Amino acid sequence: MAKGSEWIRNVMAGRPAQGPEVKDYVIGVLKDLALHGKDSSLINEGKELLARAGIARIEESRNILVKLRIWDEDENLDLIRFNIPSKFTEEERQEATSLALITPSQEGLEDLTHLDVVTIDGPLTRDFDDALSIRVNEETIELGIHIADVASIVRPETNLDKSAASKPSSLYLPRRQIPMIPPELSENILSLKKGAERNSISLLCRFTKAGELIDYRFTLARIQVRENLTYSEVNGSIEADPSISEMFRLARLLRQRREERGALNLSLPEVQVIVDEQGNISTFQLDQNTPSRMIVAEFMILYNWLAGRFCRDNEIPALYRTQAEPSERLSQDGMDYLLYVFLQRRRIYPLLLDTSPGPHSGLGLDAYAQVSSPIRRYLDLVVQRQIREFLVSGSPLYDEKQLEKIRMVVEPILRVLARIKRNRLRYWILKLLSKNVGKRYKAMVLDDIRSKYRIVLTDFLMTADIKKVEGLLLGQGQYIWVEVKKADPWGDTLVLEYAGRVEE
Repeated sequence: MAKGSEWIRNVMAGRPAQGPEVKDYVIGVLKDLALHGKDSSLINEGKELLARAGIARIEESRNILVKLRIWDEDENLDLIRFNIPSKFTEEERQEATSLALITPSQEGLEDLTHLDVVTIDGPLTRDFDDALSIRVNEETIELGIHIADVASIVRPETNLDKSAASKPSSLYLPRRQIPMIPPELSENILSLKKGAERNSISLLCRFTKAGELIDYRFTLARIQVRENLTYSEVNGSIEADPSISEMFRLARLLRQRREERGALNLSLPEVQVIVDEQGNISTFQLDQNTPSRMIVAEFMILYNWLAGRFCRDNEIPALYRTQAEPSERLSQDGMDYLLYVFLQRRRIYPLLLDTSPGPHSGLGLDAYAQVSSPIRRYLDLVVQRQIREFLVSGSPLYDEKQLEKIRMVVEPILRVLARIKRNRLRYWILKLLSKNVGKRYKAMVLDDIRSKYRIVLTDFLMTADIKKVEGLLLGQGQYIWVEVKKADPWGDTLVLEYAGRVEE
């Protein structure tokens, strides 16, 4: 203990010192303290170790590990804390490389290579898992939604399958991307890249010109993507490209019909954090209601809705997403949209994952089985396996008990991944604010809570609290300025003060 404490003292003082024989033990204690704080199983040993080094706060354990260069300044502790694998094993990579060399079988596939197929994604996307085609006839519209056939490549109980189940969603974080499937596959033979022929599970729909669904069918197909388009390219070609224009028109009709059936549009811009090589942090908001994003969103919702119906009507066991009616439906009339979204979200029930079909009130649909992103979401891959096997043999791959077992294992991990994503976004926003102490930011008053107000920072769509100022009354939905007094990303603390009203 004495040697370990002396080593820590020298490290913190900037004096180079060779690690003692107990170095690994000391590092293990420090890691446990940094990860679990007062709940650490080594709390007593850790406190004594630090105290002998003249350190009173156990929170300093993280700084010591950074000083030792064991951890990065912005180390994502949640990934370590929840044991989320961030790299693929050599065995998994070798399996992916071997599979990438195999030419997928084309036996029994419907040839759809004559269709004008495009993908619509972000500019940095490499794992294209969905593509679209449209053909307008005199009386009808033929829409094709083509999803990469991952199920034929990533088979159950293989190393890659087990790896995907242990990390059942790709994780996109500032400065770091952790794919569910190795890039040797996800960015290679599984990706719907321009010019390449790919196997797909395609949904072919016929609509009237008014957007009424006439019929649909799922088919195992072979497609060839003409172009990998970006969201901005599609937005810029809405008027010039007849096919894109027709996709947008149909997407608006589909959304309108869902809203007529009770769907709630509670979308807000997606806050994105950019950290450059010098460590400079910036944020921006991605509008989710642009034409290109509406096209992709509505057509993926359509695919998942009809997949849910297909499974339900053919008695194929599946994992359905259901949602009960909200406890109350607020009227948006006369209410600020941001306030409306935050208040209405409090009144909706959480999504449930179930092996029994049921309505999804938030989307205004009678069935919903998410299957449109099998490269990035494990449960989508599981449901795709069910549909694919049924199309091939007339029988599903899994029975209901097997699906329930998969759900029970995977669902808790998905909640952890969602938490990691939220925490990481908050971390970088707090780090940005810590570099801008004294700066004013716009906010909206959300709640009056005794001695404080709950607010929403509009730049980041993040809630925070401010203390009430004596003699000042603020109303719900009112816009104000707040000043940053303190922000600590590691301590997860933010202190703001009221700094004036926003003039109309």
